[in-house]
Amino acid sequence: MPDGLTLSANGVLSGTLTNTMNKLIALRASNGKFVAADLNREAILMANRDARSIWETFKLLPIENDTVALQAYNGKFVAADLDREAILIANRDWRSTWETFKLVTLGNGMVALQAYNGKFVCANYNRESFLMANADTRSTWETFKMVDIPTDRYTFTITATDAAGCSGSQSYTLNISACPTPTPTHTPTETPSPTPTETPLPTPTETPLPTATPTEIPVPTVTMTPTEIPSIPPEIPTPINTVPEPSTLILVGIGIMGSLLLIRKSRKK
Repeated sequence: MPDGLTLSANGVLSGTLTNTMNKLIALRASNGKFVAADLNREAILMANRDARSIWETFKLLPIENDTVALQAYNGKFVAADLDREAILIANRDWRSTWETFKLVTLGNGMVALQAYNGKFVCANYNRESFLMANADTRSTWETFKMVDIPTDRYTFTITATDAAGCSGSQSYTLNISACPTPTPTHTPTETPSPTPTETPLPTPTETPLPTATPTEIPVPTVTMTPTEIPSIPPEIPTPINTVPEPSTLILVGIGIMGSLLLIRKSRKK
């Protein structure tokens, strides 16, 4: 049963689908061609289509863990036919081991398929691009691009076992109807709220403090009247006459004689 669904005792399915593997896919080989189940060639899988259509569309059915089955457009399961060189061919009405493949996820939408014989599926470009499960290792020929195809239909199988150990299974196809998009009767026009105008606060005017204007006290100006110092002319020395005048000599002589007379008188006493 797909993940997210529950089956009630009276056979009513309910829930929300969460299974993303049960879907329609296309495979593109390394040569850029899509893989087709060529119904004109016994539904052999061949990587030789330039575009994708119904023959190039496969249903990917999860089995368990990472194993899957492929179902072609003709409703047949794809098998790796070990009786025919392991060629992949969509001609089986039921699924068993030959119709089971291991899905190897490589990232970025790239995958590889490994068949029941342990071999990797390759697009053999030496054999008309047939898909064959005969490669021991994986390389470019064994690498495929998996392209998801949107779908609204899911196919699944429910198996039940009773108390006596008897079991039975039944396959179902679940169609998902697209939900109608409601058309509004009136599209309300949003009236924008008026943009409030911000009233600026008054800018405070700074009152300057009174500035004391200093009164300059004038400094008394002392006017000094310069006293003119008279210039004293340099004294010109009187040249000394080394030769005495005659009158001077006479006076000197009289003085000397007078002195001698006084000396004599004093001695006589």
